Amino acid sequence: MTANPTTRGRAYRGVSIEQRRAERREKLIQAGITVFGSTGFQGTTVRALCAEAGLTERYFYESFSNSEALLRTIYLRLTDQIRERVSQAISGQQGQPDAMADAALRSYFEFLHEHPAAARVIMTEIMGVSAEVDALYRRVMNEFAGFLLTVFRGLHPERPAHPVQDALIATGMIGALVNMAMRWLLNDFKESVTDMVTASRFILIAVNNQLALPEP
Repeated sequence: MTANPTTRGRAYRGVSIEQRRAERREKLIQAGITVFGSTGFQGTTVRALCAEAGLTERYFYESFSNSEALLRTIYLRLTDQIRERVSQAISGQQGQPDAMADAALRSYFEFLHEHPAAARVIMTEIMGVSAEVDALYRRVMNEFAGFLLTVFRGLHPERPAHPVQDALIATGMIGALVNMAMRWLLNDFKESVTDMVTASRFILIAVNNQLALPEP
């Protein structure tokens, strides 16, 4: 029997098709964080992701073309969450470099510590998957460097901008913080969040103090 066109897309138990599809997609994203963050991306099958999500493979391909597409979505979701969390942390510390550095770093390291599976995804599982994923990683790191650069320029509006030099400095700081976080993850979070904040703040404060010096 052919379905009546007027009934297509009809809500089921008060839930629209679009909402059910969005709920299934979210289940797959959460399953991906869990499985990629424990088994690892290379060792994960679509079947395993669906089993974790409690869905059939049909519904996986409804939302994602393959596991790599899911990984990219998860990576963007998690890095957006970190950026938003850091932004909120420093919003109440405007104009106070030391307090801003502490707030930003604590929010960053607390996120990783509270979400170890997510930390593994964004620190290790995203690396070396494909040229497309590598390009995404570089783009996101550049965006974080740009965010950091905006913060520092806001602290020192009197300082002339040096586009190339400033971008390199910001990239170096992001690289240092990411590598410290990766070491922390690989050591099973042996050090405390406070230890990580104390150690890494030296980098941010040292750079800020250097930027505050008058031009030669």
